[in-house]
Amino acid sequence: MSHATSNGETVVKTKFVAHSVDPKEPDVYWMVTCGQVVPPTDSWSPPKPGNDRVAGCPSYSHPSYLEVIRHFCRVPDAVEFRLPRAGERADSPPDGYFTCNEAHLLCCRFWFPIPEVIVQVLNRYELSISQLMLTGLQHLVGIVVLSYEWGMILNDDCLEALLAPVAVPKSRMCRLAPRPRMGIIKGFASNTHSFWEHFFFVRIDSASVEESCILFFRSQWGRKETNIHPPFPEDILTVRNIVRGGTYFWGHFSPERVRRAVAYNRSQLQPDLPVEGESETDIEEFVPYDILGERERSRSPKKKQISVEDYGAVDGLECLSDE
Repeated sequence: MSHATSNGETVVKTKFVAHSVDPKEPDVYWMVTCGQVVPPTDSWSPPKPGNDRVAGCPSYSHPSYLEVIRHFCRVPDAVEFRLPRAGERADSPPDGYFTCNEAHLLCCRFWFPIPEVIVQVLNRYELSISQLMLTGLQHLVGIVVLSYEWGMILNDDCLEALLAPVAVPKSRMCRLAPRPRMGIIKGFASNTHSFWEHFFFVRIDSASVEESCILFFRSQWGRKETNIHPPFPEDILTVRNIVRGGTYFWGHFSPERVRRAVAYNRSQLQPDLPVEGESETDIEEFVPYDILGERERSRSPKKKQISVEDYGAVDGLECLSDE
């Protein structure tokens, strides 16, 4: 429809109707823009010195470097690290401990205590956290951090709807791969060779795992279970589109950004609890997204070196491979 103005120009009027936008367009737009943005370089991590290997220790971790990691990653003093002893293995940690890798903290921005939602979704897969390849843990951390920044509280249904476990051949380890059209984060670090050789044990207590899930925290390695009928919450596509609205390359997830998001989330859940390591100014930088308002609108008809890899099909899933 058009009409003529007083000076003789023709103006075309566009009329928008309900559902005139293809619901697949946000997904297509995101995939296209991913290929147009140059990913940032990975954040700096403290180099590992050439310490002699501890005699009798089956791991390449060293006490002095674990202290460097503790300081760099701001791990609370209450979290107890222990080197493995002769005969101990990563896939069978001693009672009261779980296995952790140096790369979990340095490359995956992991923090303590481990959030309950991560424990719950890993229990659904019947996996221990140390069974995950690095990109799998980066997917989890990145999605949870984005949800914190938007003021959302995700549950294990949401995470299972976004990610699925994929077995690593000839190994008991697993990847977590985005389900079809559920990819959120791209551009993972490629230098992840032999990260599993640098492992240590962490005591299971309220300092390392959220107290509400200590009793069902899985420390022993299990066998991957895949739900052939995964959950699909009614607002999962809205959640996916919201968290895609921010920066989506892993290089954007600096240690400082992760700490601020975790501190902000804790300040919302426990406003009377003092938050260590972040100033009020840092926390105030976050303006939570009104997820309830967005859900209502969505239901109304009016309303290091970074290797940027393409999603490849693995058992019908979109996933990023670990080198």
